[in-house]
Amino acid sequence: VLEVFLPDALWLLLPGDMAGDGAVIDCVLVLFSQGINAAQKLRNAVHSPLARLQEAANAPSLALMHDYVRRVGATDGAGTSAEAQARLNATLDRLTELVHGHSYETNVDILLLA
Repeated sequence: VLEVFLPDALWLLLPGDMAGDGAVIDCVLVLFSQGINAAQKLRNAVHSPLARLQEAANAPSLALMHDYVRRVGATDGAGTSAEAQARLNATLDRLTELVHGHSYETNVDILLLA
């Protein structure tokens, strides 16, 4: 169980069924890694097999995100929004390209999109 405390201003923005004494919110936790220091750049430059470890570490989180989007989708508070779903799908497609793309490149967009 994780307890998150919100400032009053944020608490007021919660939907009515969550704003009482608290609510249980199901979460899917994912972790993405992107080496950006000199050591990672060296591994990439010499095409070290260690550079592929990053893709192997990111792939399970990407699979969890795909599963979550397939099950839940994007909502706008009143149900699924086609526009929000399209944006979410485009972001997930781009993230998939980055995770499974050329593993000898440093790409911080993985962290920004995730």
